[in-house]
This record gives sequence, structure tokens and C-alpha cells, in this order.
Amino acid sequence: MKNVLMLLALSALAACGGRSATTGVVRTPVAAQPIETATGDAAPEQIAVQIIVVGHTGADESSSTRSLEDATRRAEMIAGLARASGANFRELATQYSDSPSFEMAPRRGSRVIPESAEDTAWTLQVGEVSRPVATSRGFYIFKRKADPDTGPTQIGVRHILIAYEGANRADPTVTRTEEEAEARAAEVAQLVGAEGANWNAICAEYSDGPTANTGGDLGVVGRGQMVRSFERAAFALAVNETSGPVRSPFGFHIIRRHQ
Repeated sequence: MKNVLMLLALSALAACGGRSATTGVVRTPVAAQPIETATGDAAPEQIAVQIIVVGHTGADESSSTRSLEDATRRAEMIAGLARASGANFRELATQYSDSPSFEMAPRRGSRVIPESAEDTAWTLQVGEVSRPVATSRGFYIFKRKADPDTGPTQIGVRHILIAYEGANRADPTVTRTEEEAEARAAEVAQLVGAEGANWNAICAEYSDGPTANTGGDLGVVGRGQMVRSFERAAFALAVNETSGPVRSPFGFHIIRRHQ
């Protein structure tokens, strides 16, 4: 019986109808709801979600040619399928979503998802699927996953920067190409990774950063303070672990976490 219902729903999605069988009118997707938690605890800073996006003409970042009314019907039907028992959200997203991004772990306020949809996403319980949320980018349907392990919020790091001509804030005396900088960074990463290597001496000799003479020490940094590629690599390190070359707009970094 469940399979028959799913087939009927899929057939309705492909049809140009899609109105309520009992009222004959299109249901309006829900607006974002104020965030609440069952226990009264503060909502997490970061959550993990799966998403389906239904675009329409006039929506930001959308190339869809469907009308707003068609998008409304489509979003409601997809949400119904996603909320059915045994539904595979991943397969539905692959088949119906207008966004190439399917899974993400956004931080609140990061604008990875529209700000107007954040309250709905953060209010969901793990495993729960939302009704469509109308945003400037189209209709968003969320499925809440288990919250990611965000790890520490602050770490202590040092780095060695290998800049190249044209990189952000590169000294005018730097004339190496980007390819040469990448190769040099790989060599430096091997040097600091050798047994008994003196980080401070290597940093003073090779780093193009303003902290070269102080061991490349950036002090204690929090999430959101550094460029994304640097932050992602740095926060993935264990204490006293050193990264390989990490590309950023400033050049190539070798990063060492010291606390």
C-alpha cells in the first residue's frame, strides 16, 4: 500500500496539477518559525542538514523557468514524499533539488543557507523533515542530521607563509610564481617535518609573513577569524601536529597547532 501511495505522489509531481485533493487550493509553504528547543537549552552554533532547493523565476541564484505557483506545488509535493515513512531524502534530493549542494554543516549567521530559513532548520529535531520554507533563493526543504563534532572553538597556531607575486599583501620583492611558491612550500613542509627540525629557525629563513621572526606565532585564534581554507586545516590538526601546504589568497601556509 505504501508503494502505491508513493507512486501516486510521484505521478502527481510530474503532472501540472498538484493541488489539495480535498480543498483544490495550493497550500502555502511555511514561513520561518522562531527558534525554540524542547529543553530550553541554547541552540547549537552549528548543525548538520540535508537540503532540497526548489527554484523559480525571480529567485536569487536560480536558473529555473518554473513559475512561483508551480514551484510552490512542487516543493509541497517533494516535502510530502520526504516526510513519508521510509523515504530516502538523498535520492529525492538527487532527483528533484535545483541545488548541487546536498549536505552541509552551516554555522548560524554564516549565510550558507538563507537567513530567513535558519530558524526552521535549527528548530528541527534530528531526523525530522521540514515543510518548504520560502526564501529569496526559492523553497528550502531540510532534514536535520546529527550535529557535527565541532571540536575546539579556539586554538593556538603558528605558520610559515610562502607568498607569490600577485598574492594578497605579498611584499613587492616577492617575484616567484604561484607554482614556484607551491613547490617551495612542499620543501619547507618536509624540512619542518624532519626529526629534530628547528621550527623557529626554518620560519625565520623561509617565511614571507610578518611574524617570521617570532616563529610565525599567530597566538590563539577562534573560528571565523581566519580565511576558510586556513581555518579548516588548522582546526583539523591535533596539538603539536603540522599541516602540509595549505593554499589561501595570501600564498601557501605550513601550519602548526601548539595548543
